[in-house]
Amino acid sequence: MTTKPDQLGADAALGILANMPVALTVVDRDDNIIWCNPQFAETLMLDSGALLEGQALTDVQAQSLYEDPDQAGRFRVMHEGQATDHWVYRREVPNGNGDNRSYVYLDYTMEHKLASELASLSTVDPVSGLLNQRAMLQTLEPLVSRSRRYQNPLSVIAMEILNLNEIGEQYGSVTADETLISVGHLLKDQMRWADIISRVSPEKLILILPETELEPAVNLARKLSDQINELSIPGAEGFIEAAFGVSIWQKGNDAILLLRNANTALAEAIEKGPGHVMTAK
Repeated sequence: MTTKPDQLGADAALGILANMPVALTVVDRDDNIIWCNPQFAETLMLDSGALLEGQALTDVQAQSLYEDPDQAGRFRVMHEGQATDHWVYRREVPNGNGDNRSYVYLDYTMEHKLASELASLSTVDPVSGLLNQRAMLQTLEPLVSRSRRYQNPLSVIAMEILNLNEIGEQYGSVTADETLISVGHLLKDQMRWADIISRVSPEKLILILPETELEPAVNLARKLSDQINELSIPGAEGFIEAAFGVSIWQKGNDAILLLRNANTALAEAIEKGPGHVMTAK
């Protein structure tokens, strides 16, 4: 004879809940914990020997959870005051008792990790770690709007690693990737924190310089040119070759025209050869 769920005794039902692989807790009308299963303490990284019954749920959560400000009900697990890589989602579940409330805490660490990775892939170049073209445009357009409104100077440098394809063919794709990463590190070392560095094509990078007039932008491009063209190819013979084109925002320019002017100057620099810096006319 099969036992129906409503024929289970309270002790048996409680035993089933205690051994469930998800974190469960029940609180009274004052939000004090009246019962929780062992998985609750484990999920929230609490002392398994701690007496949680009678404590306020908000106090317990304050010790071990930090709520995601962008997603209510989603929490980052804390341990001894330090953030961990674990995330949980809290959901209230009906329990048929109007005086008490029940909550389940579901681990969504993997889902959070995948969402973060997808968001990163949408804005970051996977090889260089620099911003990609999409992110660059999203950053540049507000800066152009600001220049249009306040007449703030704004310069753009377009640069191309002229022998990157040749490096890949001669030494392999790993060396080509390491060359790109090496250039990225040099740029970060030499540029301001407010400047934007992005990779928009296999060989081309766009550098955005807020609050920068043409002359200092050209000077920076020449400095970078000198340093990059003296940079050795990682693990191989020879040096990296690059050329630069510089443009500055002018009244009536939008982001696309500002980039086009920099690319036109870059094309002229490429014609002249490695190490050249040209400005948009």
